[in-house]
Amino acid sequence: KCGIGSFAFLNETYSGTDDKKGAAMTLAAAKKLAANGAFALYVTHFHEVTGGEIPSLTTKIDDSDSASRTYRIMKCGATSNSFALDILRKYSLDAASLESRRSNIINAGIRRGGEVTL
Repeated sequence: KCGIGSFAFLNETYSGTDDKKGAAMTLAAAKKLAANGAFALYVTHFHEVTGGEIPSLTTKIDDSDSASRTYRIMKCGATSNSFALDILRKYSLDAASLESRRSNIINAGIRRGGEVTL
């Protein structure tokens, strides 16, 4: 049983459920742990649990560091961004990058007179 002095670290709990049910279950578990006096840290993609009665931390870009992208962990209200688009762009997995690569593959096949299948 978790109680005063207990510490729990939960990573993507309920990630196998749909977003609505997972967020509700995550929030219910957080409330129960808090009511028992336990301290818990969650890593979650359920943005619906932020900004309410349970304190939230998020990763924010430090705009004062112009030389490189520096992140800070800060208390926050509601969040709706997990920098997924930035990560996709960094690894050229965003829609524009994928379309560009697809076009390059097709054009290279046409220039060589070859058949291109995707």
